[in-house]
Amino acid sequence: MQRIANPCTPVRFRVAPPSSLHFLANVPVKSFSRFGAFRGYEAPSTLIALHESQLADWYLLTGVGLKSRIFNSKKFASQHYGFTRTGTMKRYTVDLSQYPELVVIYLGMRVNMFRGVKTLLGFGPKIAAVGKEKPDGLLAHENIVYSIFPLHIGMRQYWRDFESLEKWARSEPHRKWWRDFLKDSKGTGFWHETYLKSGGMEAVYVDVPDRFGLRAFAPEVEARGSMFSARQRSGRTSEPGPAPVVAEDEFYQ
Repeated sequence: MQRIANPCTPVRFRVAPPSSLHFLANVPVKSFSRFGAFRGYEAPSTLIALHESQLADWYLLTGVGLKSRIFNSKKFASQHYGFTRTGTMKRYTVDLSQYPELVVIYLGMRVNMFRGVKTLLGFGPKIAAVGKEKPDGLLAHENIVYSIFPLHIGMRQYWRDFESLEKWARSEPHRKWWRDFLKDSKGTGFWHETYLKSGGMEAVYVDVPDRFGLRAFAPEVEARGSMFSARQRSGRTSEPGPAPVVAEDEFYQ
């Protein structure tokens, strides 16, 4: 390692051997001061092959106080990682007072058989369409990849209230898709978990072999009777709500 000649010299990037990636693992702990400063040392030339974003991760994970020596600007660290000149971090939260009936729902589709790959890939465009169409009551939509093998993808959605979510689930094209799925899952499994800010949670898992989420610890019961519909499971029984896409008697016949 060599000492820094000019702390304001910008970092230049060049091709370096793969061995340079082992640099971080070999940095002795004593090289770091109590406040995370790097004691006047600059990374060897082999490290500068890393992209600027990777250097930023290095700054974050190791606490290396190179500040302007590597980034040539403390503004970069402040904007991207919330660091201030004194090393404190910016903390934020959210004001949910305008959303007293907020609902968060996680959904997922898992491939159980080889033919399920085609089913899931066909489901992808439908997921994307939901986020673009923004039905009434949908506040935010985010796609999620739970695993690559087995292939398992899904989404997280934030709804203004349960009624908006329920109305969308009972309307086309979701209504037809859910009805067709309950007749033939086509090599896949589907699940969702719903969390209501006003109180209540519910979940359902159809042809899903894995035990995760609420199912990882809560007793498992068959979705019948008072546990058949999402409205009933979440405890919102004061109003009947719309009829289910598939009636209980029809589903279990």
